[in-house]
This record gives sequence, C-alpha cells and structure tokens, in this order.
Amino acid sequence: NNVVPVNAILSMTPQQYFSSANALMASNPSPDADAAALKRFAALNIGPGLTFDASVLQGDVRANWKQMLGEMKGIVVAAGAQYQIKLGDWSYFGDPIARFGTAYDYRAMIALGGLGANPTDVAIYAKTGVDASRKTLNGQNHYVLHFETLPPIQEGGFWSVTAYGG
Repeated sequence: NNVVPVNAILSMTPQQYFSSANALMASNPSPDADAAALKRFAALNIGPGLTFDASVLQGDVRANWKQMLGEMKGIVVAAGAQYQIKLGDWSYFGDPIARFGTAYDYRAMIALGGLGANPTDVAIYAKTGVDASRKTLNGQNHYVLHFETLPPIQEGGFWSVTAYGG
C-alpha cells in the first residue's frame, strides 16, 4: 500500500478525520496525561467511543478546514523549533523526543518527517546543511568529517552517518 500518512489525512473531510480519530482512540487508549485535552474535545464529540457530528462546525466548513490544514504545517514546525539543539553548525531535536507527553506540537512536527523517533538516550539525529566554510553542502563536492573523540554509544550500539538529498 503506497499511502503517505500526511497526504491521506490532508485528503479527509472533518467528518472522516474525527470519526477515524474517535475509532482509533477507542482501540488505542490515551495516556492519563491526555485527560484534560480529551475533556475539552468531548464537548465536540471527539474522543474514544464518541460519534463526531460535523454540524457542530460553523461557517464554510470545507474552506475553513482547507485553510486550517494549509496553515498547520508552518505553525507546528515553528512551535517545534524550540526543541532544536545546536551543536556548532549541526543541530538535532532534543528531549522530550519519543517521550512527548503533552508536547503535542512537537509530536506533530516529528510526525511530519516520519512516524517515529528514538529518545535521545538511544539516538541523536544531528543534521547540517553547510560545510566548515558555511557553504551549502553539495553532492558534487567531497567532505571529511573529523571527530576529536568518537560519539558516545551504548554497549552493543553503533553510530553512523547518512547523507540525504543532492
């Protein structure tokens, strides 16, 4: 199945999205930390075992839904940026990655790039887009990574470097 989760969600109507969310919450109970949010959502019939009714939505529902979805990525990415940790020209996303608790904006931002992440005590995914001269990396060039000391690893662990893109 070639479904891209973000694209599948973006193609849903509010009724489809919240009906699906309600069913998923019924079969995958939320942690206790979500109780306050679920209480607020229940007023709109959003929650485990509830039946969402799109008639609670006002205005031009289709246009408002499309606008909200279009704006959401930028909002989530901006909010998630507070979790970015700098290491010289490199950066990575720090705690509470993979142990998000109620950091919903952070969880959503990570989900935009992939559906999972390891906690920082297991893996750090450092990235950069520039070389030591602050020039944009380019696949036509050759680069050397230099470590004063090797990155720490857990017993039986490993470290690796992966290049993505051009």
